Amino acid sequence: MKKFLTLFLFLLVQQSFAQGEADFWYFGENAGLNFNSGSPIALNNGQLNTREGCSTTSDSAGNLLFYSDGTTVWNKNHAIMLNGTGLKGHPSSTQSAMIIPKPGSTSQYYIFTVGARVGDGEFGFNYYTIDMNSDGGLGAVVAGPIDLSGDLSTQWTEKVAAIKGAECNTYWVLSYAINQFYAYKVTNTGVANIPITSTATHFADDKRGYLKISPNGNKIAIAHMGDAKFLMYDFNNSTGKVTNEVNLPLETPTNKPYGVEFSSNSEKLYVHASNDFYSNIFTEWNNPTNHFSTLYQFDLSSNNTTNIVGSRKTIDSGNLFRGALQLGPDQKIYRALSKTYNIGVPFLGVIENPENDGLACNYKHEAISLANKNSTQGLPPFIASIFSQIEIEGEDSSGNTIILNDQTINLCVGDNLNVTPSPLTGTITYEWYLNSASTPFSNSDNLPFTNVTSAIDGVYKLVVGQTDTCGNVSTLEGEFSIKVYTVPIANQPQNIKECDTDNDGFYSFDLKSLKDAEVLNGQSLTDYKVSYFTNQADADTNSNEIITPYINNSAFSTDTIIARIHNIENPVCFDTKSFTIQVFETPNPPTTIANLGECDNNSIGTDTDNLIIFNLKEKELEILNDQTATNFTIEYFTDVNHTNKIPNLTTFENYTTIQPIYVRMFNTRNPNCVAFTSFNIEVFSLPTVTTPVSLKQCDDDTDGFSPFNLNEVNTKISADAANEIFTYFSSYIGANTNDINKLILIPTAYTNITPTTDTVWARVENANGCHRVSEINLIVSTTGIPTSFQKVFYECDDYLDTTNDDRDGVTSFNFSAVTDEIKTILSASGQQLIIKYYRNETDALAEINPILDPSNYRNIGYSNTQIIYIRVDSELDNDCLGFGAHITLNVETLPIANTVTISRECDDNFDGYFPFDISSVEATVLNGQTNVTITYFDQNGDTLLKPLPNPFLTKSQIITIRVTNNFTNVTTGGCFDETTLEFIVEKKPVANLVSNRIECDDNFDSFFPFDTKTIQPSVLNGQTGMLVFYFDQNNNPLT
Repeated sequence: MKKFLTLFLFLLVQQSFAQGEADFWYFGENAGLNFNSGSPIALNNGQLNTREGCSTTSDSAGNLLFYSDGTTVWNKNHAIMLNGTGLKGHPSSTQSAMIIPKPGSTSQYYIFTVGARVGDGEFGFNYYTIDMNSDGGLGAVVAGPIDLSGDLSTQWTEKVAAIKGAECNTYWVLSYAINQFYAYKVTNTGVANIPITSTATHFADDKRGYLKISPNGNKIAIAHMGDAKFLMYDFNNSTGKVTNEVNLPLETPTNKPYGVEFSSNSEKLYVHASNDFYSNIFTEWNNPTNHFSTLYQFDLSSNNTTNIVGSRKTIDSGNLFRGALQLGPDQKIYRALSKTYNIGVPFLGVIENPENDGLACNYKHEAISLANKNSTQGLPPFIASIFSQIEIEGEDSSGNTIILNDQTINLCVGDNLNVTPSPLTGTITYEWYLNSASTPFSNSDNLPFTNVTSAIDGVYKLVVGQTDTCGNVSTLEGEFSIKVYTVPIANQPQNIKECDTDNDGFYSFDLKSLKDAEVLNGQSLTDYKVSYFTNQADADTNSNEIITPYINNSAFSTDTIIARIHNIENPVCFDTKSFTIQVFETPNPPTTIANLGECDNNSIGTDTDNLIIFNLKEKELEILNDQTATNFTIEYFTDVNHTNKIPNLTTFENYTTIQPIYVRMFNTRNPNCVAFTSFNIEVFSLPTVTTPVSLKQCDDDTDGFSPFNLNEVNTKISADAANEIFTYFSSYIGANTNDINKLILIPTAYTNITPTTDTVWARVENANGCHRVSEINLIVSTTGIPTSFQKVFYECDDYLDTTNDDRDGVTSFNFSAVTDEIKTILSASGQQLIIKYYRNETDALAEINPILDPSNYRNIGYSNTQIIYIRVDSELDNDCLGFGAHITLNVETLPIANTVTISRECDDNFDGYFPFDISSVEATVLNGQTNVTITYFDQNGDTLLKPLPNPFLTKSQIITIRVTNNFTNVTTGGCFDETTLEFIVEKKPVANLVSNRIECDDNFDSFFPFDTKTIQPSVLNGQTGMLVFYFDQNNNPLT
């Protein structure tokens, strides 16, 4: 895949000095770093020992000049500079000092100090002049202090920052007091006495926290630590004005900002914030576990306030004290580490790639060793603009801007590359160097590469010489590498056609095991990676890779898959090929299929030879097993090896009674999805029947019509009738075709259509559903039992239980003697007779539900009166010899012996007898009944006088009272009902006399506790079952 890549060289900020001014750092407890080599090397020769503020400067070549903690200045030999003590900064001031060169001078510098009222320190903002020509080139403080804070010194914050001005040979030095920014312009004539002021909304109560300016000079960030305020502003380096305040909120509890820094491209802003824990108890304040800090990142690239505020990301968080952030010459941001105010750490943290988003900035904790010297809270600040650099930017093949500085441009064989610098003002020279060569290979501003190969691999360095409109001479450098990689070939993989095993329409594909080898086709897996995507756009961008196994999108779908092969070292060198995966429904015929059975017929030979023509397609639905017919092809074979295919499925002739048929079923669109099964075809024999047959029925009314139970003829038709199904029809065709319109619906009660004779047809089916038809001739004959033969039976209503009581009109009858009388009447026929009794005419005609025991029959369902039907059939041919209603059963209703009671009486003369008044007893028992007789029996069952004498003298006893009907047809006697009457003579109690109880009053109160426990036994004198009650002389009950 060829790509054309155009790279543009941008000079973002012009400068009259290189980054060598920031090569030496002295900070913390005698810690130091040297960046001359491009990477920080720890130094241990520093004399500076400070908790916070410090400042260092070097010449443009990176040679150390001097450094300071804001109160003392040390020269390059680490000795105190001449006049270099007593400055009005302070080691505990956040930014105690800032050093800038005097414009237009090669030897003079200004050092700005910020005080802190700690110990004997002073507040205020001052500056001093240092001349490096003094003291043999070691420098001396030759002027100052010049007080810039005036009467605001006690309210001045611990902040100072500097940036190169837009005008030639100018700087801006910024600080903050109360709620105003103070911008002092520095020119070749010195420091302006009158600052440019800008009012902010925040009033600073806490003076701690850093002030930083972005390298491009457009933004300011300020940390008001104790106030928990982190603010950003726009800065105009032409006018010195600060505008457009933006509040950047931090997350509690680490919301107290301290260290601040911008990335070199000014698009990322970092802040080191803490919980600012403090305690008057030193051991608590000095305990590292009480201190927490967080490193935050904000993205400024959108220049939109809402987006900037919402872009906050946490880069690091943990137990840590507050600390500074400082951009280094290598474009990395370094983080001061300290456990508490007094406990430092012998390392710095580093943000390796500050321009990257979020965690991609690659923060490393305790990454830079300080050779056993400790970092505390401060790092030296520098003029922000010295960290701006020449940037080589390019557009990738998607039009995205990329920065090439210190990057490797990964190209693919065949790509085109063009590097073109943006226009610069002034006098410009270009020198291109390859792989550290001392001689440039090109002096052109344009560096084109066409159809590249690995021959152009190497490190490219661009050195730009510029003399700007101010006359300042700058040497700007940028470096990048090119690496060209081979583009692999994506070989065309075959489409995947997969049979679904569970037929849910989805299948799990391991694309890598299935297709990697095809795509590679011998190319090395150690050099190239194969991956898979659902669309070409994702494959081209190498995003949303399919993580195998892959499951198709929808049931039985055809999905297009893009196979991508790319160079592992440079994934943009890739090739793609597409293929499809398709899931097919697998046939799922039943493993066991019911036989295809047909009754023998005349389609071949006779209907008794078991050879017929079969239509095998009748089994198709069963074989499909609910699968769609259009998706499958079904083939039939006569052999298990599926070689003898049956060509004509609808006219197949069997050659044995039971014959196996073998089936091959496959998906029509993918024959590889196949399944096998089998079934048998079978010819069933027809029933063997006798035709015609006759059935006779008795006519009980001589009209020539009578109901027939057609089932009675079954055994005449077939010897296997018990195992066959009989249905009856009014025509032969109806029986043969099983025409429901000709079906006799109630065969047990069919009445002939024509008098005396009729013809119907029986359809006889065996267990296999095969049938034949038999003709039935119906004959109606007159019964042999005279109509005058009538038998009537009477019985009293009886009592079996509470459900079958003696008031339900149901009782037991014995009419078995009628059987012998019938036999006598029909003895002249000379036939063996079958005599049966039926509860009704319907059952008798249909010969169903006969009375099984006529000697013990209960007329259930026919209360009080029932007609019994007699049917007499020939045992020889089942012809009806007699029929009719010849027995009547009558249940006689019982009289009612109503319940009667009489009051118990006391024995008045102690002889055990009492004369009871029974005058109302008989009337109560009869309750108005007539035509009945009442009889009394004593407790021994002996008959008493009737009527009973009144009064009736008796001892205690229970007598029986029977009420009997006077008129009855029951041969065993009248029907009766009984009740009982109980006479109770109670024993009369005797209250025996009790002797008086006389006692002396022992305490003259007229009361005495009498012992009464012997009174009741004396009263009863051995009587039992008695209750004794006591009353006083006033007849009041005693308790």
